Amino acid sequence: MLIWPRQCRYLESARISIASQTSVQAVAHLAWGFWYDGLVIHSLGVISIVLSWLAVGYLLRKWRGTKAMSMSLHAASDLRAYLFFGVSLTLTGAMLYAFMLVWFIPRYSLGVVFTGLICAAILGQMIAAWVPDVPGIKRIIHRVAAYGMAATFIPMTLVIVSSGHIPMAARVVGSLALGYMIVSLSLLAFGKLKAHYLILQVLYVLLFQLLLLSAAYL
Repeated sequence: MLIWPRQCRYLESARISIASQTSVQAVAHLAWGFWYDGLVIHSLGVISIVLSWLAVGYLLRKWRGTKAMSMSLHAASDLRAYLFFGVSLTLTGAMLYAFMLVWFIPRYSLGVVFTGLICAAILGQMIAAWVPDVPGIKRIIHRVAAYGMAATFIPMTLVIVSSGHIPMAARVVGSLALGYMIVSLSLLAFGKLKAHYLILQVLYVLLFQLLLLSAAYL
C-alpha cells in the first residue's frame, strides 16, 4: 500500500500523541491524516469513476434505447431510471469533487482556473442529473447544464496536459482525449453521426476519466 511521506509524519505524530492525549484523540488525528493525505481521499477518484461506469452500464442495459439516444434520454424514459440516474450521478459526482479539490488539484498545483472549471462541471452534472431531458423548459435547462459540463472538459484537459507536474503518460492520454473531444463536438455541431450519439458521448466522458486515472494512479 502506498503511503506518502506526510502520512508517515502523521503516523509518527499519532504515536507520540498517545502519550499526551487520549486514545480517541490520537486515533482521530491519525484518521484525519489518512483522509487528507491519500489513503482515503486518493482512493475516491478511482472508486467514483468505476462506480460511474457500473451505473451507466446498468442504466443502458436495464432501460434500453437506441444509439441515437443520450444517457439522459435513457434516464428520462422511466421514473425508476430517472431516480437511479440522479442518485448515482450525485453520489459519484460528490466523491469525484472531493477527490479533485482535496487531492488532485493541490497535488498537481492546477490553480484557481482549473478549480473554477471543476466546480462548474460538477454543478452542471448535478443539474443535469435531476432536471430530466423531457420536452419543455426542463429540456432547455438540462441541455444547457449537460453541454456546459461537457464544454468544461476541453479546457480542463488542456490545463492538465500543459502542466509540468503531470506524468508524461497522462499527458499523452490527455492529448488523445483532447483531440477526440474537439473532433466529436465538431461532428455533432455539423449534424454528423447523430445516429451514434450515445457512443460519442460515452467515449467523450470515458476519455476524460481515463486522463484523471492515468494522472492520479500511474
